[in-house]
Amino acid sequence: MHVLTDQEITAALSGLPGWTREGDALVKRYTREGGFSGAVAFVARIAEAADEADHHPDVAALGQE
Repeated sequence: MHVLTDQEITAALSGLPGWTREGDALVKRYTREGGFSGAVAFVARIAEAADEADHHPDVAALGQE
């Protein structure tokens, strides 16, 4: 598998609104309404797509800011 260079990563991220690079991680933050149950439903949809793609991203809950 080809590992992307820093330049390739920067170029790819420039076309992906909301995505950033934090160290070696690619990050996208989402804010959802619906409280806890809305957030859990959103993560469940992500989990289904991730399973189909055989890719399992890290998911973290952040407190309200």
